[in-house]
Amino acid sequence: MKLKSLKLENFRQHEDSFIEFSDGITIINGTNGSGKSTILEAITWAIYGTDAARGNKDTIKFNKAKARAKVRVELIFALDDEIFRIERFLDKAELYIGEEENKAPIVTTQQEVTKYLTDKLGMTKDEFFNTYFTGQKELNFLGNQKPLERRKFISKVLNYEKIREIQEQVRTDKNSINNEIIGLKQGIADLDSIQEEKKLAQAELEEIKKIFDLKQKEFSKCTDEITKIEPEWEKIKEIKENFDKNTREIEFLVEKNAFIEKNNASLIEKFKNLEEKSKILAEISKFEADYKETDLKIKEFEKLQEKETLRQTFLAKIEGLEKEIQEKTLQQEEVVKSGKEKRLIVDKIPAIKDEIADLIKKIQEIEMKTASEKKEKEVLIFQNQKEIEKIQKQLSLIQEKGEEGTCPTCERTLKGEFDKVTGNFKDHIYVLEKEIVVLKSEYEKLNINMPEIKEFQKKKEEKDKEYVGLMNFQGQYEEEKRRFLVIKAEIEIKTLEKSKIREELTKIPKGFDNKALNDLREKIIPLRERYEQILSLKAELADFLRDAATLSELKEMSERWAIVRDLATGKSYVDVSERTGASTATVTRVARFLFDGTGGYRQALASLGLTSQH
Repeated sequence: MKLKSLKLENFRQHEDSFIEFSDGITIINGTNGSGKSTILEAITWAIYGTDAARGNKDTIKFNKAKARAKVRVELIFALDDEIFRIERFLDKAELYIGEEENKAPIVTTQQEVTKYLTDKLGMTKDEFFNTYFTGQKELNFLGNQKPLERRKFISKVLNYEKIREIQEQVRTDKNSINNEIIGLKQGIADLDSIQEEKKLAQAELEEIKKIFDLKQKEFSKCTDEITKIEPEWEKIKEIKENFDKNTREIEFLVEKNAFIEKNNASLIEKFKNLEEKSKILAEISKFEADYKETDLKIKEFEKLQEKETLRQTFLAKIEGLEKEIQEKTLQQEEVVKSGKEKRLIVDKIPAIKDEIADLIKKIQEIEMKTASEKKEKEVLIFQNQKEIEKIQKQLSLIQEKGEEGTCPTCERTLKGEFDKVTGNFKDHIYVLEKEIVVLKSEYEKLNINMPEIKEFQKKKEEKDKEYVGLMNFQGQYEEEKRRFLVIKAEIEIKTLEKSKIREELTKIPKGFDNKALNDLREKIIPLRERYEQILSLKAELADFLRDAATLSELKEMSERWAIVRDLATGKSYVDVSERTGASTATVTRVARFLFDGTGGYRQALASLGLTSQH
């Protein structure tokens, strides 16, 4: 096996690496963790798949690769004058012969690629490791070992022990074969003895050939004789087959005859029994009509009983509805009475609301007037404070200039009038300050609630309480109104339901007689026993007919009985033939037995209460 190239994409530390192996030694150099061992791992992974890699699929992928990036290793190597190219991914693998990329793969699944290469290389993953790889730092100590020790170590690494075992086995097999050849040579006699035995065997063979020729002639003679007697033999075989067939038919007919005789005896016995039962059936058949009539009356009475039960149910419902309507009417009257009382109270609400609105208006007017006066006081205080500030500024300027200065307003000299001018300014300031004190006092008085406002507010609080109480009554009144409407609707629904039930009640017939029903039930008990006996006898007769006749025979009998019934009513032969579909010959034959026969048909008609009109 000779490596040619290796390409790694997103495999461990290798995002995108390519190595081309030239002839001779290839040295891979790098720091720890740079991916040197990963190259060896990738080679093994490409050949043997996931089992040859460290960790799992998640650890194989390059940690900085994009989420959808593929992990791919491509290995190209030469073996036995052929070039192989492997492409292995995490989820698939493909194997090509040749380096061309446009060829179709010869193997396309992970397991198949691994199996094919294992068989091609002739070694498992472990054997591949032991043959081609040696662990890191495992060869450093070889320099300190003697030649014999190094040879033993290399033999162990390359798994030469197995080769020695095979060589030893081959050596043992060779010795065993040599010994066997010697034994065979010793067991072979000398050549003269063998030649003598050969001559005797040839003489014996010639004798056997002569005997074979004689036997062959005898066989031909016997064959000719057999050919001559073969026609006679075929006739004898045909006679024998006919004899066997006739024998089997005779045996079958004997068995069938015995079965028929036995069946006839059973049918005769059954017929005698049915004759007796037919007489009983003829006697009790008259009870059948009576039973059916009574049963029909009972069913009619039971229907009336069901109607009567329904009628009683309707009457009970009507009574219950009338009681409920009466109760609801009383409730309605109570609600009306209570509602009238509450209505008188609720009617006071608009007047109370008007009084409260009037009080609110008066309070607002007083508050607005007070607010206006307070605003006026605030403005006057502010104006006086500004005037004082202005005068104080002028006074400060005059005092700074002194008597030699000029008046800031009239620009006259102040000499001789300094004290007078400053005194005037101070007096003016004093007057303004006194006005401010008076205004503030008046302003504070305005902040205190006036007796008039307190009185209005007290009245408003009383009216508010009265209004809340009245609103509670209004809620109760509205609830009474809602309750009145609910009760009214319930009364209307129940009244409508009562009317519908009364309408249904008129449709139910009256006149159910429970005593008459009980009498009929007593009467039908013995009739039912007779009727069940009739049904049993008819069933036995039907079973007998099914045993005694085939389906077509029963159909024919049914057709003849239909002809008998029509003839008994006096219909013409032509009418009977057209109605039943029977031929006129059949109708004529049945008529002959009906009117001139032994009386079987007439007896059957009589048992059904019918007579023959002839």
